Amino acid sequence: MSYCLAMFLKKIETVLLGAISEEDLINLLIKSIVTGATVKNRNDELLYIDKQRTSKIMNNQSNVPLPLRKVLSNDITSVDSLEQHFEKELRPILIPEKMQGLCCELTDYLISCDELPEEIAIEVEQCNKEKKHIRLIALAFRYSLMVPNKINNSINRHKKNIIDKKKPVAMVINNQEVEELLCFQAIIAAYRSRTGKTQGISIDEFPQYKKHFQRQKEAYFAAEAVRHATRDSLFDEENLFDDLLDESYEGVIETWEQRYPDGFERMEAVLSQAVQISMESNLIARETVWISTRVKKGLCHILVNDGRIEGWVYDENI
Repeated sequence: MSYCLAMFLKKIETVLLGAISEEDLINLLIKSIVTGATVKNRNDELLYIDKQRTSKIMNNQSNVPLPLRKVLSNDITSVDSLEQHFEKELRPILIPEKMQGLCCELTDYLISCDELPEEIAIEVEQCNKEKKHIRLIALAFRYSLMVPNKINNSINRHKKNIIDKKKPVAMVINNQEVEELLCFQAIIAAYRSRTGKTQGISIDEFPQYKKHFQRQKEAYFAAEAVRHATRDSLFDEENLFDDLLDESYEGVIETWEQRYPDGFERMEAVLSQAVQISMESNLIARETVWISTRVKKGLCHILVNDGRIEGWVYDENI
């Protein structure tokens, strides 16, 4: 098994002084990150990994929660703060006589990781040599949060629908009843907002925006193509595309909430902001070339279609 959070947790369990649930252990470990960086879940509450998610993590059926990965990718937390937290909260529940053996095992696993940054590998080996046990555990834990934890067992069962991650996903536009989708109704509403035309319900009634509308269709279906490619290929990861949508939402919502003279201007401002978002914390963005400027815009239209963004014309007495 490759080095991951589940492996790290199982190693820590072997040196615990007494019984502690896996749920309590993982939340104890992430506590300083969550509180220090105010990491919240989708309900705007401080992140807590419940029993069900813990079980999935331990069985390599789930990745590290997106909010944690975002914090780490932005380097908000540090190994120093983790080390201080572990000295206070973790060391008292570990068996001292087993610490050196644990650190030797963690060192062996870490330095065997091809993608481990050289500076981390050097520090890990130095900490092990100097018996800086808690520092080494902090380094090992932080790295375990940054790598994939989920194992796709389907790879061992069958090999089909293999998609080249280094080529863009082919986009197919379905023109049938496309204007009935909520996101395209929202775009047409933005055209009405800009022109003052109150009755227009079809793009045919806004010939000046036909090229613009076509580009939005292409963006939407480009993003949908990534969704299907993620789901149907061996690159599948639990909630991976949903994580992309979360990234997009969090990156544009404040731009959306600003005041604008009309819905068209709001839409253009949001789409411009969307293309600036870095999505490197997501495995799709890191390991493929699928996340183009067009796809980033298309994610916004999917957010509208899903109701997470309330269209482009907002009640601002415009």
